[in-house]
Amino acid sequence: SDRRAPARRVPRSSDADRNRFAIRVAVISDNETIDLEALEPFKSDILYTNEITVGGRLWAELRLGFFDTEADARQALAKLGPAFPSAWITVANAEEQAEARNRRFVLPETRAEEPPRRTATVAVTRPEPTLNEEQVDALFVEAMGAFLNGDFEDSIGVYTRLLGEPGEHRKKARELLGVAYQKDGQLAQARAEYEAFLVEFSDSDDAGRVQQRLAAIAVPIEQSRATAPPREPASRGWEFHGSASQHYLRGVVMADDETPDFVAQSALLSQALLSARYRGDRFELSSRANVAYLYDFVEDGTGDQALVSYAHVDVTDTRHDASLRIGRQSRYTGGVLGRFDGLYASYRLRPNLAVDVTAGFPVDSPRFLPTSDQYFYAASIDLSNVAGAWDFHVFTHLQTVDGIPDRRAVGAEAHYNRDGLNVVGLIDYDASYDVINTALVTGNWRFNDRLTLYGRLRGGAAPFLTTRNAIIGQPVNTVRELFDTYSEGQIRRLARNRTAEERAGSVGLNTALTARLQFKTEFAYSEYSSTIASGGVEALPETGPRLSWGGHLIGSGFLTPGQLFTIGYRHDETRSVDTDTVWLDLRQPLGRRWRVQTRVEVANRVANQDPAGDIDQLIVRPVLRVAYNGQSGFRIDLELGGQQSNRDYPPVLAPPLTPDSEYETTDYYLQLGYSMDF
Repeated sequence: SDRRAPARRVPRSSDADRNRFAIRVAVISDNETIDLEALEPFKSDILYTNEITVGGRLWAELRLGFFDTEADARQALAKLGPAFPSAWITVANAEEQAEARNRRFVLPETRAEEPPRRTATVAVTRPEPTLNEEQVDALFVEAMGAFLNGDFEDSIGVYTRLLGEPGEHRKKARELLGVAYQKDGQLAQARAEYEAFLVEFSDSDDAGRVQQRLAAIAVPIEQSRATAPPREPASRGWEFHGSASQHYLRGVVMADDETPDFVAQSALLSQALLSARYRGDRFELSSRANVAYLYDFVEDGTGDQALVSYAHVDVTDTRHDASLRIGRQSRYTGGVLGRFDGLYASYRLRPNLAVDVTAGFPVDSPRFLPTSDQYFYAASIDLSNVAGAWDFHVFTHLQTVDGIPDRRAVGAEAHYNRDGLNVVGLIDYDASYDVINTALVTGNWRFNDRLTLYGRLRGGAAPFLTTRNAIIGQPVNTVRELFDTYSEGQIRRLARNRTAEERAGSVGLNTALTARLQFKTEFAYSEYSSTIASGGVEALPETGPRLSWGGHLIGSGFLTPGQLFTIGYRHDETRSVDTDTVWLDLRQPLGRRWRVQTRVEVANRVANQDPAGDIDQLIVRPVLRVAYNGQSGFRIDLELGGQQSNRDYPPVLAPPLTPDSEYETTDYYLQLGYSMDF
């Protein structure tokens, strides 16, 4: 019979490879007693064991599958009744579904002499118990540290381990795993995790935020409508969240005994992040702001600075799938080049067709205010879920600076995602300059859970070609100041002459050697053309090939839970300088509250373009970070680092006052501060 209902359905491209729902019936501990009679109604379904290794510990769970809709899964969950109070609904991918046939748990046949209630004892080999609360907290600290340092693959690995451990922390781990996948460019996996969150934690107050994350990576709207049953918002009215922090920043270049040290920076950075949200029956209103103030203690320093990274208000009409954002914001799609003050609006015409409009004033830095001298308009069309694997995005962008054209661009993006292969292509063409600003292809291919191959190819203008490039090297701050000397055509020629062409590419491999050990390797190439001398600005020569290759080994939990170490090597090579760098990074939780990170990086640079001989430079960079995570979101951070450099010159090239042909420099920096959530 057809049991489909207006409930959540996991979208996949075909019945053969789509995700389905399963029920995690129980965690199987050593000699766990399982109530078999409660499982009798499911003899026609698939009962199977699912083993997971968490931090070197093997544990198992009993699962029941598979269900096409959440409604079917919830009916089965209700039938399990009080015999399995900790059971929950989860999502099983195609690989797990195929493996389940080989891991079936067969119920024994009923015999007349058996008592009314049958039980069975299941033995599972498990060297150690599952993680305790302190170990879970340590792993969260490890995962967040890796995420903040841009090591998204490391973060994914730790969050995956946390997700395999039963407990209330799974909700947080599930969402953050999706965020890490999204940041790493693995959008298919991010979508799957967000979808799984909305299935498993559909009644959570955080479900609305996860739904927004899912929408932000262009999940087709007809899928979200078909898969999500109508439900009331998690809460009505206003919600307020935020955080505040203050950090003292100090940087010092140390001199010899006869010369005072040079204080490069001494400042207090105060920062606040504020968020407010209102949920209604039809409309949702939210606002976010990230503001900061840098107080400079150095008399002849850069001076005090007020900074606004973003400050915007969002209005969403959930009935008509329309949204509007007004204020300071950043976008890197639709031809928009980053931070601006203005508006962004989106309206979905059809389930897989949306129109976006953006307009505003570009802002170069958080410390700047916008001016009306430079503004832009942009529009784009999004077509999603084409042939179950493709998303397309076409855009146009018109920008003006001081009354003359700054940028007249058209472009397109294409996304392909199927069977572990995720590829994104982008082209941005400026019709007024007849130049391809960007031609980009990037992708990753996940062969299996242990091996991922990724790569990137890019060509185009460097920096991004706009008329404003004309002021590069000129003693002016605006294009308008050039009008007294040059015509519009000459200004545009200056902009073209200041812009080089870039060719770059990289390829890398990430593999899990063991449950606790990963290896990454990457090779990268880049090259920039020369620029043209004009307007009193000298030409920049071509760079020639710039090569970089290396790899690093990542280990976790070898000595204590939550411990993470990285050992790496990188070689960088240009026409004139070769650099070899090795580093060791160790991150160690100390109890539930403290985390210590030590890092030592040693680099050897050789400048080899002078006939008189090579200039050797040895650089040592130690770093110590200590963090204390208190209650209620209170945190104290200390970072102390420095650099010691020793240059060894050929005698004829030695600087003055260096009779031994060696020149040493030492500097250090300090960051100390606190942050708190409210």
